[in-house]
Amino acid sequence: AGVRMRAPIMKIHTVAAGGGSILNYDGQRLRCGPESAGAVPGPACYRRGGPLTVTDCNVMLGKVRPEEFPHVFGPNSDQPLDTKAVGDKFQKLAEEIDPSKSA
Repeated sequence: AGVRMRAPIMKIHTVAAGGGSILNYDGQRLRCGPESAGAVPGPACYRRGGPLTVTDCNVMLGKVRPEEFPHVFGPNSDQPLDTKAVGDKFQKLAEEIDPSKSA
C-alpha cells in the first residue's frame, strides 16, 4: 500500500526457559537461563534461599497466586510461597541495573 512502518524490535533468544530458569543481569541485559535453580533450592518464592527465576516473575506478575498453593514451602515444608522474598530480590535486581532505584 506504499506505507512504511517502523517499530522497535527486541532480539529474544530462548531455549527451553522453564520455571526454574535463573534470571540475572550481566551488566548490559537481563538474561534468563540456561542455569536452573532446580527443585532445591528452587525459586526464591520456595523459601529455601534460591535465586530469582521465571516462577518468581510469574509470582510478581500475579500469574502464580500463592493463595492457590498448599503450604508446602520453606525448611519445614509448612509455609506459603514467599511473595516478600520475590519483591525484595526484584528490588535488589532493580538497584543493580540502576543504582538510583535504591529503596
